[in-house]
Amino acid sequence: MELHVVHIREDVPDITEAKKKPDGVAVLAFFIKVEEENKNYTTLINKLENIKYKGQLAQMEPLPLSSLLPPKEDLGRYYRYEGSLTTPDCHEGVIWTVFEKPVELSISQISQFSTVHFDGKNSTYMVENFRPVQFLNERKVYWSSASTLLPPAKVLMLALMLTYILSSLFQ
Repeated sequence: MELHVVHIREDVPDITEAKKKPDGVAVLAFFIKVEEENKNYTTLINKLENIKYKGQLAQMEPLPLSSLLPPKEDLGRYYRYEGSLTTPDCHEGVIWTVFEKPVELSISQISQFSTVHFDGKNSTYMVENFRPVQFLNERKVYWSSASTLLPPAKVLMLALMLTYILSSLFQ
């Protein structure tokens, strides 16, 4: 699971206008890792029961965004690239920042998110709703810790595959 925090420029009224600017939309992305229960998510997860279907509303006390993210000192390592939105219209020109440090939630907490539906009562659950991997298309991916361009995607994929194969041999 991933958490996407979508931002638009302050000088535009909505996402439609933000898409017209070259740096109008930015997304902060965090992977979710199965660990112990994260108490900071309790209020939010408890409200999911009230918004299982499209059009339902729930009231809750304001929740600081920072409480849902990894600690500030863990936000210095990230990858950045110019990509697109992951939902239709898949608008290009979005500045993505993908953080290395994941958000940690329990398996029970994660499973609560899969009880939400796309539409009404007989609609499908909001699971397996990811966009397929896209080609790099000459995009440049930067890594904060290196302050430089990462190696080509083929080299990264080879390194990931080798890591996976080697780890599976020793299990």
